[in-house]
Amino acid sequence: MAIPSLEKNYEFDLNRHVGVVGGQHNAYRECYFNMKQAWINWTAGAATVWGSSDKTNWSNTGTDYWVDQYDLLTGSPGSWIVLNMYGGGQLLMALGSSYDHGYIQYSPAGLYTGGGATTLPTAADAYTWSNNADWWFDAGSTERDGRLHCIHSTDGDVELVFLADAGIIKCAMIFVRPQDPVSGWTANHVAWCVSYSAGGRLTNAYLGQSTDNFEFRQGGAWRDGFLSTASMNREAITERTELSIQSWTGKVPMSPCGFASIIAGAKGRHGRIPDLYYVHDTLSNGDTIEDNPSSPTREWCVFESLAVPWDGSVPLMA
Repeated sequence: MAIPSLEKNYEFDLNRHVGVVGGQHNAYRECYFNMKQAWINWTAGAATVWGSSDKTNWSNTGTDYWVDQYDLLTGSPGSWIVLNMYGGGQLLMALGSSYDHGYIQYSPAGLYTGGGATTLPTAADAYTWSNNADWWFDAGSTERDGRLHCIHSTDGDVELVFLADAGIIKCAMIFVRPQDPVSGWTANHVAWCVSYSAGGRLTNAYLGQSTDNFEFRQGGAWRDGFLSTASMNREAITERTELSIQSWTGKVPMSPCGFASIIAGAKGRHGRIPDLYYVHDTLSNGDTIEDNPSSPTREWCVFESLAVPWDGSVPLMA
């Protein structure tokens, strides 16, 4: 069986080195800044700047004051930026009281207003993942040496960010619009951001749990959802753990991800997630998947339990 074909067209900003010098502080600034740079510089479907602050100058009319990473300063809040994402909604990023703290918020309807040099804009529908709490790298003063990977579908339906450090996936941001949504739901982006120093948060155990996971806006409220895959009643298919690399061909089974919720008022399967697949947990971060394993073309790359689109380059995880 051939590997799945990509449903979307993609652009990539992969293997970007962050935090090699200057300690942990520089790593945080590099992550935020380079994510912003990737998003506003896509050839097709680029984000635009709604507003920003470098703690001295600020704007909510489109000026980008994040000219380089040294414009990102700490505070409560520190420097901030709001991006109009091409696929819809707005993303807010801001530094917190130290360089290892920051804010991550998402407004699916793009409702941010206000702001100031040291005041965050607000949005009535914003969901907050990080509110002046640890983000990106685990705490400590050790110099970091990580790799930032940004993946973007040209229609804006898929935005993926992964940060690897020493072979561990330290954090991920996933913004995807479910395809073939159920009748009655105008699918907005479902969004998930996680930071975890020891990795392990992109496993099916977490991606498939019903709370503290993917968030989506429905009926004027935020709801919890999860990435679903094949199951029988409430039990996972017990032989799934044996569906590893195929003995004769060396190929890797890839299970498509659906999107579902068990929350009252939003129960059921709501659609499917484009170009994200569950894979077996015997695979390692940075493994690639291709039709001919003996001649790697690297169409897909593994991040814990997920396979995501890749550009054919050698993935770097440290």
